[in-house]
Amino acid sequence: MSEEKNTSTEADVERKIYEVGFHIAPSVPEDKLGGEVSILKDVLEKNKAVIISEELPKMRILAYEMRKEAAGKYQKFTSAYFGWVKFEAEAERALAIESAFKKNPLILRYLLI
Repeated sequence: MSEEKNTSTEADVERKIYEVGFHIAPSVPEDKLGGEVSILKDVLEKNKAVIISEELPKMRILAYEMRKEAAGKYQKFTSAYFGWVKFEAEAERALAIESAFKKNPLILRYLLI
């Protein structure tokens, strides 16, 4: 008799394409912005995401004022660095990526599609 294998391989796991857009607080100095982007990319790499394309964050005037809680106080922002990354990942990994973006105190807002 032959044995059936019920183990899943990496090729069996369905990967989907996602895009995450994000606003980074303007309090980050421009010379430190690359380091913050590297932290976000490290989150993607840690979760075995494959980056398809990206746009490095650029300072933008916001259409409306955003508030973000930090150290028990709300700060108001009228501008932020906006960037995005398009990547391919497993659905479970995308949830972990979203969680990491949510916990990052320098991200004012993000949207994972």
